[in-house]
Amino acid sequence: MITMHMNTTVIFDSSVGEDTVEILLVQHGAITSKASVDFFSGDSQALLAAGTDLLETASEEWSSVDGIALVVGVERFTAARLVAVTVNSLGWSLGIPVRSYSALPTVEKVIQDIAATAVVSVGNAVDPFYTKDPRIS
Repeated sequence: MITMHMNTTVIFDSSVGEDTVEILLVQHGAITSKASVDFFSGDSQALLAAGTDLLETASEEWSSVDGIALVVGVERFTAARLVAVTVNSLGWSLGIPVRSYSALPTVEKVIQDIAATAVVSVGNAVDPFYTKDPRIS
């Protein structure tokens, strides 16, 4: 298992609302850029596109990111699964660690935890968390 420092992290914060995900770029413990995505199941690529736009605005690329964090919150079934799939896919394809946090700590506490952790293992996956049952008809 590979371990690495997380100096440049992208946080997907899904605790801000049922259909809203805030994407934050954190560099050396400080939020340097952020974007908000209101998405729906018909636009499953919105998170990746918004993350890419966020990085481009900050003159960064996915290859410069060395960790991804997910803050889970009160979400709909589909939204929760899409966020988890996006985070896990990015982590796997980039070969970087992913971490999951409950909505109980604030984003600032998540950033402090990431900064305080010397190394993080690569190869973990985050699980979707949802508080509502799926409505499939």
